[in-house]
Amino acid sequence: MRATTAEVVTRLRAERAALSADPARLQQLVEELILPHVDFVTMAELVLAPRWSELSAGERACFRSGLRQHLVTRYAGLLRLYDEQAVSYARTPGSDGRGTVVQTIAVAEGPPLVIGYRMQAAGEVWRVVDFTVDGESLVEGYRDQYRYEIGRVGIGDFLRSFDTCRER
Repeated sequence: MRATTAEVVTRLRAERAALSADPARLQQLVEELILPHVDFVTMAELVLAPRWSELSAGERACFRSGLRQHLVTRYAGLLRLYDEQAVSYARTPGSDGRGTVVQTIAVAEGPPLVIGYRMQAAGEVWRVVDFTVDGESLVEGYRDQYRYEIGRVGIGDFLRSFDTCRER
């Protein structure tokens, strides 16, 4: 976590003007440096539970892709706010190959931004399966939002609402 954050901060500093001028570059930075550490299979399953088992393999892939794009947009928005703040870490070990890393980012005015990374081991590699921002779980927030939307329009139209699934 520390190494990834250090690399992200280094890139933010080095490319500040270009990233400010072109938000797509900031999203590319998220794709390149942060998303390789996210387990989208588990995250997507947690978000759609118990509806996950109703989806075909193609629908699951479509949903993972849409969830990934939402995460890129959200995380890029958080990075846009970074302005040389101090970052600290705490770790909460868990059982069964799970744990949480809490990242606290000092903010000049107001309370610090606290981001929690719920981690799960896959062999020797640890991956993020949920993010919390100031105590609010991304998985739970999306689960509630998507449950409502699926109930309103049905699973097919819900999936087609993602740009990555429109051709289906």
